[in-house]
Amino acid sequence: MIIDSGHELLRVLETEFGPIDTGFLINENPVIQIVRYNTNKIGIEFISTLGMSKLDNKPNLEWYMEFIDTQSSDTMASLLSYYASIYIQNKMLPPKRGSYVVFSEGEGLYWKKNNACGLYFTHPFYRNHSLLTELEDCCVILVWVVPIVQSELHILETQGWQELEHYWNTKDVNLRAPFRD
Repeated sequence: MIIDSGHELLRVLETEFGPIDTGFLINENPVIQIVRYNTNKIGIEFISTLGMSKLDNKPNLEWYMEFIDTQSSDTMASLLSYYASIYIQNKMLPPKRGSYVVFSEGEGLYWKKNNACGLYFTHPFYRNHSLLTELEDCCVILVWVVPIVQSELHILETQGWQELEHYWNTKDVNLRAPFRD
């Protein structure tokens, strides 16, 4: 595993998610990886990009996903790698809160009991405020990548991202479960 990112950024991410367990390279110059963290939180897995914030002519973003550990972290890492690669190749605009991608026909078959139809990009509003402050000191913006289901896509497309996030909050939706109803 290659780790070629700022030491402070690495410290901040490992403090929040746990020490890096494994990683694989998705870009060589600059070095960008998808990493999985060995979390102390029972039942939860975390993966993220590492090094994407060093891309020239792009915002200093790192993406992360969190999910219940009954999901395959390899499958999630592959999914994150695919869309990060599209972003790196300038085939996708920098995501901001409320951005989303919809899987192409047949592309969304990532999990057993699959109900996911796309990915939603948002602010990590469930994370500790000190994490965001430390990332700001590293000049990095953390983007939470959340799988969305068809009913959520409908809300997003007809009522907007604020209404989707309001729906999640009022219904106490488990965003770590990509096959949720």
